[in-house]
Amino acid sequence: MRDYLQTWRRSFNFSGRACRREFWLFVCVNAVLFSFVERILRMSLSIEEYEALVRQTLYCLVLIPTLAVTVRRLHDTDKSGGTIFIALIIIVGPLLLLACFLQDGQAGKNRFGPDPKKRPSDDPSSLRLLACTPVE
Repeated sequence: MRDYLQTWRRSFNFSGRACRREFWLFVCVNAVLFSFVERILRMSLSIEEYEALVRQTLYCLVLIPTLAVTVRRLHDTDKSGGTIFIALIIIVGPLLLLACFLQDGQAGKNRFGPDPKKRPSDDPSSLRLLACTPVE
């Protein structure tokens, strides 16, 4: 739950990186919450205009945070945030984007910031530094 709330606190932050866990936790919890709210709306609201208004309001509330965590997830795989527009390609685009979301992020620091998992880099120079560091 802490990670989910952390993602909300970073709602308007499009820089940096988001690990798979942060991204998928945000997406899945929002999906469950939306389905729960949807059921409540169907039981309580009899007028469809109000139901649509509430649904559209909820979608607008999560649009920017979802875009932000998506861009940060792409950054974790060392891809530009503009890669999100690949989703506009019919059928193939969303599948390619899904593949990006499922792959592990780049180990170590990349051009978008430090590794959210704090793993050492695959870069040989960083491995050399780790090998030269005395163990205490």
